[in-house]
Amino acid sequence: MKKSLILILTTSILIISTFTTITPSTTLKSPIKPAAANGTKIWTTPSNITLYTNETIAGQKFNVSFWLTTDKEVGGVQITTFFKHDVINITRWFEPSWNSSYLFYNKTTSALPLPPNPGYRQVNSTHSKSKIAVSLFPPPDQEPFTGTGLIAILEFEVNAIPEEGNNLTSLIYINNSETYLMLADGSQFRNFTKMNGYYKLCWNSPPQSIAIEVYPNLIKFTPYESAVGQKFNVTVRLKGVISAYDLQSVNFSLIYDNALLSTKQSDVKICEPWQNSKVETAENSVNVTVSNPTSTPNGTVLLANVTFTVKYQDSAPPRHLSDYDSSKLNFEESYAYSNVVGSLNLTSVAGEVRIYARYNGTVKLSLSEPIPLDTIIHYLDSPSFLINVSISEVFDIKELNFTVKFDPNIVTTPNQTYYQIILPEDSLFNIYSGLAFDSSSAIEKGLIHLRVTPLPGAEFPHASGLLFQINFTSLNKGTTYVNVTDLTLRDTKGNSVPIEGSSSQVEIIPEFPNISIIAVLITLSSMVAIMTKTKNKMKDKIK
Repeated sequence: MKKSLILILTTSILIISTFTTITPSTTLKSPIKPAAANGTKIWTTPSNITLYTNETIAGQKFNVSFWLTTDKEVGGVQITTFFKHDVINITRWFEPSWNSSYLFYNKTTSALPLPPNPGYRQVNSTHSKSKIAVSLFPPPDQEPFTGTGLIAILEFEVNAIPEEGNNLTSLIYINNSETYLMLADGSQFRNFTKMNGYYKLCWNSPPQSIAIEVYPNLIKFTPYESAVGQKFNVTVRLKGVISAYDLQSVNFSLIYDNALLSTKQSDVKICEPWQNSKVETAENSVNVTVSNPTSTPNGTVLLANVTFTVKYQDSAPPRHLSDYDSSKLNFEESYAYSNVVGSLNLTSVAGEVRIYARYNGTVKLSLSEPIPLDTIIHYLDSPSFLINVSISEVFDIKELNFTVKFDPNIVTTPNQTYYQIILPEDSLFNIYSGLAFDSSSAIEKGLIHLRVTPLPGAEFPHASGLLFQINFTSLNKGTTYVNVTDLTLRDTKGNSVPIEGSSSQVEIIPEFPNISIIAVLITLSSMVAIMTKTKNKMKDKIK
């Protein structure tokens, strides 16, 4: 008896290769509400596929999964799907044997027709169908399926885009007699709930303009580097492209100042995905046309990479350290063509190249007392004193490192484990809020290591003046030098900036001799007595 059931089951599954024609009724034109489930049902996920023309193009793929829930013992499933082939088309199918939700997971099976062949057949001038089946094979010693599980995955593609203001729809229609279960006893079970899917492509007008930009949009050559002869690259790209445009070609002219920059035709490289291109260079412009993309442009789309060479850089002095010459990278006569909406407006985002006047001097970091003196003199009886740390002309600085060195037997900081920084109102830290001490700043015996950087997003301004004050304490009588050593200064591009330090001599002396007030009073009394006695003697002699 068991062998006869196996033969019946195998033969029944193979019958699906003989396709029959079922013409969908007029009810296929709109979604059908399924009847209430009677313990067995097949449904689609997603049940409703809604796409929009501003993000969908012809040929775009989407998947539909078919699921079964049943209290029957099932040995196989056949699914026949009808659809409007002028709206969507089926491209392939998958037996999801890798998925633990598959109804025959970890069992040997037969899949007909063999994936990816979707069993396609045209029914009439408007509809086609796909017929696929999965079953236990060979069935002996394999438990039939009961419960909820994944049957198959069908891949569809968008076949048509609606005209402006219209929609295109199609049922993914499985509620037909060619969708059935093969039960473990060899019988076909057809009378159960079969929930159709529904596809809709809605017209949604794409925006009529996109951005064309230079990236990066700001190129800087700092005062501390020699810019002439240096090369740099910029990329011309589109932002905000959506695949629904089906973009076919782009044309742009990039204008620059040829007194500062130069480029040539060989310095212009076309990016993917453009197969066809035309490049021309004039005295102050780069003219590019690209077309025929190998894939549908979407998102940020690269057009071309352009290499420029710097021709000119002025000097500071005589110019101000923060002065620069600028070349805009502007777009002219730029447009794009879309197969869907025709000509597109390109909103341009220009770039800029700044070439700062080359600095020929040396930055100085100096120490001094708030009241300038050749030698800083302090007293043991008034131990606390301040030393200014000042910097000469700087601009566009990323990092300043230095060490303050002193004799820890003569002076020290208020606490040996930390230093105390004072920020007067006229300090650069208060004038410019973008400066900060780095966490790597530290103190050792006789050494203070300091690192000053701009805060994230801030720039070290063009500045000259007081950075901060360091609080010191007198310890013993003597003389020491407070030196600035181990200086490094780098600009925002990592270039080393010439810098030199200075030192200040500090002398610690007692303020007064160590004499008590009583001793002073006794001394004064003795002097008064001596003076009185002398005066009296002089009077006696006169008499």
